[in-house]
Amino acid sequence: MEEDESIASYINTIKDIPNESFLLRKTMSNIPKKFAHKVTIIKEAQDIITMRVDELMGNLTTFEMTLDDKKSTQTEPHVDDSLYGNIKDEEDMNEEKLLEDCKLMHTKWTELIGVFTKFETEKCKLKRENEKLLSSILIRDEEIQNLYAQLKYHNKEDLPQLNDILLLEGLTANLISISQLDDDGILVNWMMMVY
Repeated sequence: MEEDESIASYINTIKDIPNESFLLRKTMSNIPKKFAHKVTIIKEAQDIITMRVDELMGNLTTFEMTLDDKKSTQTEPHVDDSLYGNIKDEEDMNEEKLLEDCKLMHTKWTELIGVFTKFETEKCKLKRENEKLLSSILIRDEEIQNLYAQLKYHNKEDLPQLNDILLLEGLTANLISISQLDDDGILVNWMMMVY
């Protein structure tokens, strides 16, 4: 069947075929694309073996008439020229406003990118400082653990014995306090500490 050929003219050309199921299959396989979805619906809805060619042709003819009716009722809308002039003026104003909006958005976008870049830079700096502090803390912690281990296993007999020790608050603040202790009758001995 040709694309522009009607169903009725196609029926007249294939009426000679005696086997009805063969005729039905041949007809369905040669139908143009505009009928393809209709043929699919027919195949799904009915058993093709029991269907007659007259039923198929009736369905396709009805569908063809419906398509022709839809084409004839579709018309182009009429455009009023006076409205078109107003639309042109509005489009010009809209283009200017759109251009201004685009410039403003570009400016805001550029500012936002600048802020984001500064934020990322500060974030990287803080991350590096944090890593330095963390490594410093880990080193200090390791040093403290080493000192603690040394003190723990150090022989207590090697350490000097301290007797009659007084802790005097503020004594380390100035030397005048030491002279006041002497005036009060407290004996102050100076010892040199070696670290």
